[in-house]
Amino acid sequence: MHLRAGVATNVGLVRQLNEDSYLLRPGLYAVCDGMGGARAGEIASEMACRGLADVDPIHTDAAALLARVREVNRAIAARSMRESRLQGMGTTATVAMAAGEAVLVLVHVGDSRAYLLHEGVLRQLTDDHSWVGEMIRRGELTPAEAAVHPHRSVITKVLGTEFEVEPDVTEVPVAPGDRLLLCSDGLSGMLPDAAIEDIMRAQEGPQSVAESLVRAAVAAGGEDNVTVIVVDVDAAPGGGDLQEDVSQGLTI
Repeated sequence: MHLRAGVATNVGLVRQLNEDSYLLRPGLYAVCDGMGGARAGEIASEMACRGLADVDPIHTDAAALLARVREVNRAIAARSMRESRLQGMGTTATVAMAAGEAVLVLVHVGDSRAYLLHEGVLRQLTDDHSWVGEMIRRGELTPAEAAVHPHRSVITKVLGTEFEVEPDVTEVPVAPGDRLLLCSDGLSGMLPDAAIEDIMRAQEGPQSVAESLVRAAVAAGGEDNVTVIVVDVDAAPGGGDLQEDVSQGLTI
């Protein structure tokens, strides 16, 4: 398959610092949203992306990617223990890797999200590791109630706050015409899924769509940093198994 990707990020209208980080490599994409005092969140998210940067999708399977994310978690936790100014830092991580002809592997921790637009319908691929996310899964809250709940920002699982973590791992079949979205909660917390779906349906390239999503989140209030990666799945030339990435980056 042939993959085309675009990315956009914005500090938003409330925060002074953008603690989101992102990774784009051929066949490898990640969005990480840092948390912690001072600049600690920025450091945690950056460490996560740098720790994944040398992963080679051609020679990495789901188990190996999971093992790498666990290594990154331990590295962040160890640095947090060594440096008092960084104690308590952590980061979400939503990672997508091309695996074979028509499969993406997702490794996910936290409340950043992955979505897939397939045949014009948007589906959330990840579960939020958050207090309200757990309540939704137990049937105690509806998604609409969770969207306005006062504790919606309480995260129950991230990288770096403990030495061991159990990420979610999912293999997602994809087909030409599909569009993948990875985003920090600065997008999903500001726009309902229906609005995200409308923008994702646009007949534009992934870079334009990523920029449109970020601008919409900022226009809706921009209460958090917002980072978006959009990946289009195209048929490979000649029908072969080609993993190729055309990516751009933009801070808007």
